[in-house]
Amino acid sequence: MRYFFIIIIMVAAMMSCSHSGDAHDHESHGDAHEKEVHEHENKDAHEGHEGEIIFSQAQAKAVGLTTETVKVGPFNDVIKVSGQIMASSLGEHTVVASSSGIVTLMPAATTEGNRINSGQTIASISSRNLQDGDPTERARIDYETALREYNRSKTLASQKIISQKEMELVEQRFRTAKANYEGIAKTVTDRGVSVKAGMSGYVKNISVTQGDYVSMGQPIMTITQTRRLMLRADMPQQRYGQLKTVSTANFRPASDSKIYKLKDLNGKLLSYGKTAQQTGPYITVTFEFDNVGDLMAGTYADVYLIGSERQGVISIPKTSLTEDQGIYHVYTKVKGEKDAYLKREVTIGQDNGQRVEIISGLHNGDEVVTKGTYQIKLASIQTTIPHGHSH
Repeated sequence: MRYFFIIIIMVAAMMSCSHSGDAHDHESHGDAHEKEVHEHENKDAHEGHEGEIIFSQAQAKAVGLTTETVKVGPFNDVIKVSGQIMASSLGEHTVVASSSGIVTLMPAATTEGNRINSGQTIASISSRNLQDGDPTERARIDYETALREYNRSKTLASQKIISQKEMELVEQRFRTAKANYEGIAKTVTDRGVSVKAGMSGYVKNISVTQGDYVSMGQPIMTITQTRRLMLRADMPQQRYGQLKTVSTANFRPASDSKIYKLKDLNGKLLSYGKTAQQTGPYITVTFEFDNVGDLMAGTYADVYLIGSERQGVISIPKTSLTEDQGIYHVYTKVKGEKDAYLKREVTIGQDNGQRVEIISGLHNGDEVVTKGTYQIKLASIQTTIPHGHSH
């Protein structure tokens, strides 16, 4: 009997362990299923645009962010070359010494860029203490001598004492001496011979320094009128075939970040070289335009020669581009979102200084950032969501 009760207790214990294991297994399978459902829900919750950059409307307003809707349209072929802004040859005047002597420059004529008016005295030339004597005094003496000889010869000629030919030679010497003296005398001041500007403009360059000795006819300075300037572009010989399509240009002076359009400056094509320059393999293309700003002759510039027009081209402002190790990117707004942007790699083509051709990476209707690109780039370092976010 005792053995019978022992067997019953052992069987009951085994059955209890079996039920406990089943319950544990059931509980483990339940937890695993619940975990799987939770992970699936999390995955669904994070479905979205990969790599989105969050930039709030308040941030956009603060930095003045602007965008442009991409549209397919016309774009001109562009040849980018180097060049130089030059003074128009029709707007320059060289002031020369009207006598020999020591030059004294007036204050307005001592600094390049100063404004000079027509008829304004820019220098005086004195030769009072020179070994050769004062040319003004010599001219006066020559004139008075010639005048006396002329008056005496007229009396002799009337009495047939000298021939008509001799009289004509005396008269010629007299008139020459008179013209020479009067030309100098009307410019003589206490300081010496006065030198005046022949036109209004600005001092382009000064050829002498204070106290220099100058000879008659020697250049003293050049005055330029900056109302019209010239733009010289040096185009490589291998692009000569495209030259016939060029009619205008854009340019950016080395001293300025602004792009100027010749068509906005009453510009026109003057000429282009038919042969290469001796100094290098270039063809010179010359334009003329109005100087409506503060452009200075002599400044070097990047020149964008504008050629024939092409249709069906996507172009965007150059301010939209960012560059990383030779790879270009833009930032576009996520459609339907007010504060989400995407970084897009693009392939660029030609640019005219203001806009750049996009070969690939953008499509018609995309909304691209045109101002505030750098701020978006900075924000992308901190707010990029690798796997998107829920909306």
